[in-house]
Amino acid sequence: MKESNLILSYIIALVTVILIYFLRLWCFEMITTNYGGFYYALIFLLSMAIVIFFHIRYKVSNRFKTHLMAVVYTGLLSFFLYYTSVNLQMLFYSTVGESKTTVLKIDSVKGHRIRSTIEGGLIFVTYENQAIKFKSSGTTYFALKDKDQIRLDIGTAGANNFYVSRIYWKDGEKWTARVLYWKYRFKFLKYLLGFVLIVGAAGLLAQWLNKRRGVPDKPLLDFEKSPFKVMLVIFGILITIGLILYIGLFLYMHFRYGYPKSN
Repeated sequence: MKESNLILSYIIALVTVILIYFLRLWCFEMITTNYGGFYYALIFLLSMAIVIFFHIRYKVSNRFKTHLMAVVYTGLLSFFLYYTSVNLQMLFYSTVGESKTTVLKIDSVKGHRIRSTIEGGLIFVTYENQAIKFKSSGTTYFALKDKDQIRLDIGTAGANNFYVSRIYWKDGEKWTARVLYWKYRFKFLKYLLGFVLIVGAAGLLAQWLNKRRGVPDKPLLDFEKSPFKVMLVIFGILITIGLILYIGLFLYMHFRYGYPKSN
């Protein structure tokens, strides 16, 4: 497999995973992911088999660095396969199954945090005498954190999982929660944007110093010598695109709705 084809395959795979993820966000307000460690172990073994196959198929060099990268690739691949399989299952069951409208009492609402940053919500409800822990977006978390009950459309996804395809919001309720969430996220974005700018400036400075010293430029994407660097460049491009979209959304909300408001 040529280097350019391999890089293109990575990009297509990443874009596909991201599109499936956003499709799931668009279709569902909340889902459960009760798959357990055994399911992830199977995904990890499948990922390891795929990585080993490509190592044998394309006769990758027998070096410690190469084996270490194989472990990294296995971890990344298992992560993407796990969440993509979960999203696809939810989409499948919602297509072939049926949902029903009901009112559920909210037992508790917690923020799903990665370190100190709220990335989503954990919504605890009781449905048909069964305690359920739903995972939701940050917007849904801000919309439900002060509520006692919700009217929604709920369906089953297999034996142990559920999805909520619709929550019956009051007029403007979801949008208000979205504004609160993005206002919260913008505080974090400032630090992330600052970090990206510092790293970018450091890279440009290093390149300028190398030119001053007459150091020949190295190819940016040399998969054979530095496959991990190629992956970092691809992720960097995707993160940059995400930041541009993020800033664009903020500017749209600012000029259209006067966000953020001081009161």
